[in-house]
Amino acid sequence: MSTPQWQVGIIGCGRIAGILDFPGSPKPITTHAQALDQHPQFQVAAVVDASLERRSQFQQIWQVPRAYGSLSELLAQEQLDVISLCSPNPWHYQQAVEILTASVPPQVLLVEKPVCQRSEELAHLLQLHRIVPTQLIVNHTRRFDPAHRRAAALLQSGQLGSLVNGRGIYYGGWLNNGVHLIDTLRLLLGQELQVMAVTPSPGGRGTDDNFEVQIQIGESVVVLEGFDEQYYQLFELDLRCQLGRVCLQDFGSQIGIAQVAINNLGERVLVPQLQLQGLASPNCSCDRGDGGLSIGSEDGILSSGGRFTNGSGHHDPPCGSVRLWPVPLRPPPLLKRHELEILRLSHQRWHPCSYPTLARQLHHRRSREKSCVCSARQWLPVSL
Repeated sequence: MSTPQWQVGIIGCGRIAGILDFPGSPKPITTHAQALDQHPQFQVAAVVDASLERRSQFQQIWQVPRAYGSLSELLAQEQLDVISLCSPNPWHYQQAVEILTASVPPQVLLVEKPVCQRSEELAHLLQLHRIVPTQLIVNHTRRFDPAHRRAAALLQSGQLGSLVNGRGIYYGGWLNNGVHLIDTLRLLLGQELQVMAVTPSPGGRGTDDNFEVQIQIGESVVVLEGFDEQYYQLFELDLRCQLGRVCLQDFGSQIGIAQVAINNLGERVLVPQLQLQGLASPNCSCDRGDGGLSIGSEDGILSSGGRFTNGSGHHDPPCGSVRLWPVPLRPPPLLKRHELEILRLSHQRWHPCSYPTLARQLHHRRSREKSCVCSARQWLPVSL
């Protein structure tokens, strides 16, 4: 195992930080501590929490060398490469400012969403980002996920035609989870969003209310609906285009892609073409074996049963391009017959918190072979 190169501090020892998790957990990676622990180039060197009991428990679980009761203590004592800001939402802005203006700021500041709660706070953070060397990233995990990036490349390629309309569902408050839908829309469609109407919705979480929000994207409208999580949690997005449809279900862990085809009665129907597994891994799965889908690379092919095999017989995620072919039905005139290149991805493991991405950025910066560029405007969610 390689020696850790990047020293990390975690601010806030709550659930998303990892206090209910443990090293080597068999569950999917959902906490900062777990993602850092499983990546050999990062080491959690210090944590901060106002509660002595909580920071001591966190320190014991994750074997963290040092713990502090305040952010100012940590900044005075530590020189860290990365800081993960996992404190409660109302503290994000002020603590981010304190970190960015420290005498020795980190190379990367990864902030849990929402990065702030007011438009003037966002403007100040953007101003600081332009003048400080620290790279600021907001942890909208779907931006780092290969399946979501493939879906974005497909939608922006125009092969499914223009967006007709869409609908999204979220739970747990606008600032807590609604911002995820906003950022996912920006990622998938690559366009700016304009808020047209806002009405209250049932549910929410504490003082963070749910809203139904009408978003205009070009000439199309997408409605985002808040759902009361007392019944159950829902996070879905359905984008309906002229020549196909992209559906994100189960929080984005399943991404279904369908294309228009003409059936034997001359009717335009949707036929499933591709099912991507999101968030947990870069694996692609397929429900079809009739020649409608082809995923391939130099190392292997997707068999008719929908399982990827390489020369050794192991089942690995596909490396290289994804090719989406029209289904074996007579396509409408606008549907092209040639193959669609969605996105070329390297064969690597991805963590929800994207610490491999940070490792590459830090390596490029330290070696001076490549500058690390991560515009805050790309990552920060739009504000109502």
